[in-house]
Amino acid sequence: FVLPNAFVKANNGQPVTGEIDLGLYEVKTKGDMIRFNLPTMTTDLRVLESGGMVYFAAEQNGQPLRLKPGYSFEINQWTENPVQDMRLFFETFPPSLSDTFNAWALFPDSIENNVILTSSPDTINLPGFGFFYAIDTMYTWINCDRFLDVPASQLTNASAKLSDVFTTENTAVYLVFNELNSVIRLWTLSDPSLFHGENFPLDAKVTFLAVAVSQDGAYFFDKKTTTLSVGKQVELLPKETSLEKILDSLEDLP
Repeated sequence: FVLPNAFVKANNGQPVTGEIDLGLYEVKTKGDMIRFNLPTMTTDLRVLESGGMVYFAAEQNGQPLRLKPGYSFEINQWTENPVQDMRLFFETFPPSLSDTFNAWALFPDSIENNVILTSSPDTINLPGFGFFYAIDTMYTWINCDRFLDVPASQLTNASAKLSDVFTTENTAVYLVFNELNSVIRLWTLSDPSLFHGENFPLDAKVTFLAVAVSQDGAYFFDKKTTTLSVGKQVELLPKETSLEKILDSLEDLP
């Protein structure tokens, strides 16, 4: 929900009259998190459980608009699996990883009670519950998340080893949590074919997943489901396949 007359021109703050174009994009599933490259990890490498992500934009005649100071828009995200203690995060690119890795940072004023869990009204046919919140940020992804409540002693590192032809230059490797709405993109350290991550809950059921594209445009894919133990490492062997089959596999993730 957005109030009338809430927008001004982004370049000079001048008032806007007439019709405008609004765009609201939403990501909820783990497959979409991978397709849009929106893993659920904070800038300090903590795993988040997502209640959904949104991106809000507005323009008029192809020119970007922004909200007037003091204005915000209200979001109601519906989910079949509601959880408490959600907070609001915005997308950022921490230099400690690389400019190709995005992560999430807490909004400065995000507190545990600024995301309200509400039941579905009788007047609309939507399942489950909604996360209701108001934000004034545009042109960046917003994530409604919570931190995993896991003691440090119950966290571990994990990695996936691929052959030398699959590196960060042509391959993305993800760790998908089968019982949480969480996806982590793994990164490399000294070995460009060993993809690594940290701060994962022990005994979590996960799926390691690798997607690669060769210089001639061929697609490669592999995945392996397992349970995390201390220092868990798996071997992935991507085989050539079609983009359509990869997308189908992403839709079928638990």
